Amino acid sequence: AARVMQACIEAGARRAQPGEFTLRAFLNGRLDLSQAEALGSLLRARTPAAADSALAGLKGGLGEVVVQLRRTTLTLIAEIEARIDFEEDLPDMDAQRMQAQVEELQKGIESALRTARQGSLLRQGLTAAIVGRPNVGKSSLLNVWSRTDRAIVTEIAGTTRDVLEAGLVVGGVPVTLLDTAGIRESRDVVERMGVQRSRDA
Repeated sequence: AARVMQACIEAGARRAQPGEFTLRAFLNGRLDLSQAEALGSLLRARTPAAADSALAGLKGGLGEVVVQLRRTTLTLIAEIEARIDFEEDLPDMDAQRMQAQVEELQKGIESALRTARQGSLLRQGLTAAIVGRPNVGKSSLLNVWSRTDRAIVTEIAGTTRDVLEAGLVVGGVPVTLLDTAGIRESRDVVERMGVQRSRDA
């Protein structure tokens, strides 16, 4: 396979750039923008739930919803504009029907926004800082939650100086936990820097 690849390159072929096939599919109308983004999300998925969400988007999920919402919006706008321009030529407007359509459209938009936020949460995850006084168990909590021995735990207050990270998945959502230095007044220059990082986290 390597020889065939080398022969093709010597004959003038080149390797595809990352994302090139997706770009070509988008430019040729095989994928819409939401599907192309979903493919990128699928490739970067850190949890099964994120992969499932991306697959749903790749199948057209959110894109189809947005297209339908846009179509409904344009239909409503066209009717309103026609009534403004040609009111005397049209039958009386059914205000209750129009209001019901607008309310249904609003529900659809809110639902699409919830779906997009959920997808964003599954893709990007959450970051949570464990903050508090020294020696109250922040590092132990990080170790237990992440099922690792990432943070050094001692009886000496002020052991943690730098912000430590550990990743885990909660309910399908990737979470980055940050263990921080205990917040207190200190004369130690290094500990004061750690406390400042805790406040910044």
